Amino acid sequence: MYPATRRFPRAGMLLLALLAGGCNTRTDDSVAHTLTDEPAVTDANATADALRALSRRRIYFAHQSVGNNVLQGVQAILTSAPGSGVRIIESRDPSTVEGAGIIHFAAGSNGNPASKNADFIRALDARAAPDNGIALLKYCYVDVDENTDIDAVFREYEEMVAGIRRSHPDLTVVHVTMPLTTDDAGPKAVIKRLIGRTTNRDINALRNRYNQKLRAGYAGEPIFDLATIESTRSDGSRESATMGGSEVFALVPGYTYDGGHLTPDAERVVAESFIRTLADIARGR
Repeated sequence: MYPATRRFPRAGMLLLALLAGGCNTRTDDSVAHTLTDEPAVTDANATADALRALSRRRIYFAHQSVGNNVLQGVQAILTSAPGSGVRIIESRDPSTVEGAGIIHFAAGSNGNPASKNADFIRALDARAAPDNGIALLKYCYVDVDENTDIDAVFREYEEMVAGIRRSHPDLTVVHVTMPLTTDDAGPKAVIKRLIGRTTNRDINALRNRYNQKLRAGYAGEPIFDLATIESTRSDGSRESATMGGSEVFALVPGYTYDGGHLTPDAERVVAESFIRTLADIARGR
């Protein structure tokens, strides 16, 4: 398959064997975790109080698949808290939705952040009237690959936010960090680099860079830090590795079933943070 396999058959076979087995082998000392890590569920009373605060606000949430994970977690919480008054409504046209609720839709196309920006603006422009709502756009981990210009993505995000603030000064924009994937360390990652292939860690490093720019660029403003939640274990430690002298955070393996999307337990913990972040804004904090 690779030129090395034809020239050096035994070495080539070894490479293939390591690639096949490396998915379940973690030998990189810079990555510390257990595959049984599970997120800790937070205080139910605090979540119930947050839901009451949210029940009076309109929230516009543009997202893709990990956003569905967040909302599935919210729905699980709502199921265990009947009478909260919080509704989840899927609609691309907010003018057709009456009253408060989490109004959400799949924005743009994965792999194309600019299309998500444009879709988000279209939805906000479709509001019937100012409503002091809360607006969030969440990019997806697949919006970044080895060719992504992170500076350009962030610059376009800044331009979008500035445009929203000019056109819709009543809205509170909540910034959302980009979700992460699990790391692929150990023999698999080593061999990928040897043969010139991009690793999950390489791409997570780019996502981390975007998130750093977002946190710095909007310091003091409301941020739903999804990436930090995804990379923090229940004991407070972080899933990370060192690359080029920098710490690269990754999704805790125990929080996912496929390396990127969340398990039901992780969905709920992420949703609790989502609810509390928005409730703080609803309370005027």
